[in-house]
Amino acid sequence: MREKAFLGLTAAMVRKTASCVSTPALGAFLLVLMLLAGTGSPAWAAEYGCSGFTPGAQGDFAMNKFDPGLYFRQNLFHYRAELNDYPGVTLVDLGAGPTPIPIESDLKQDVLVALLQVAYVSEFEILGGRFFANINITVGLDASLKTSTTTPLDPGLILDMKDTTTGLGDIQFVPFGLAWSLGQFHFLLAQNIVAPTGRYDSDEIVCMGRNYWSSDTLFGATWLDEEGGHEVSFLAGYTINAENSDTDYKTGDEFHVDYTLAQYLSEQLGFAIVGYYYEQMTDDEGDGYDLVDETFRTYLGTSLDGYRSKGAAVGPAVMWAPKVGDLKVNLIAKWLHEYYARNRFEGDWFWVSAVVRF
Repeated sequence: MREKAFLGLTAAMVRKTASCVSTPALGAFLLVLMLLAGTGSPAWAAEYGCSGFTPGAQGDFAMNKFDPGLYFRQNLFHYRAELNDYPGVTLVDLGAGPTPIPIESDLKQDVLVALLQVAYVSEFEILGGRFFANINITVGLDASLKTSTTTPLDPGLILDMKDTTTGLGDIQFVPFGLAWSLGQFHFLLAQNIVAPTGRYDSDEIVCMGRNYWSSDTLFGATWLDEEGGHEVSFLAGYTINAENSDTDYKTGDEFHVDYTLAQYLSEQLGFAIVGYYYEQMTDDEGDGYDLVDETFRTYLGTSLDGYRSKGAAVGPAVMWAPKVGDLKVNLIAKWLHEYYARNRFEGDWFWVSAVVRF
């Protein structure tokens, strides 16, 4: 097992740098390592998961103002990102037994996802807050990963690979949430659960699911001056992840926050600056992590050091509320440009959404 485990050197990177959509991980990169090493299937698969936090899913207009009713929100988002000069190591038999050599890859991923969000906000109050519940269902329409890998053993050698997948992702649901409205101020407290419903196969290159449960506790606040049309909002969450039983790898706790600074020109039109900040708060751990870290220490003279990740993005958003009979409809478009990333992909999120309240 430990001979083949050198292929798992990138396991920690694989699970961190995947998009935060529960869609393609960097399994293709692992497969490149398998080809270079010539050892067949790895003894244990790379962790295909990533954070259950999806940048842009919540961060837009009046994000914490929940009036009673039934909400349907259909989102379509496109995420395109790169990870350049991605380091790794693999084993090559040079005639005197397996020899570790460095490799370097450039990776690109392109994801198109439909996200359906359904929420019900009741008139029933607990501690002065209206009870609500919701569910988020993710379907990958097209998720691809491409990698180009080189090695100093043969500077002219370039291995190009690409793989795609589609299908159901991990479902998120809030069984219990409370929303308060106090004049111009609105607050939200909720418990979000991420269920491993997405298709997952440790032998496949690209997977839709992460194969472990997560618990995400959310708190948000909004100041909305309806007369002046001003808004300042944030929604923060703290995520605790279970261990992936297939890889014995446990992602550390994660903090994330979406924010909005908006100006409404009328009841039908608004503009905003939206963004997010993400930071892993505790180290990765588990037998899978220990094996990867040990191999790094042995062959690269360095440690994963908990392999924590960070990310941040900002961009514009626009909201239009056309009159459609008696229905309350909002159409939203936004673009989040990631300007910082550590142990994660860095790219752009493009969102279009339609919200209907009954």
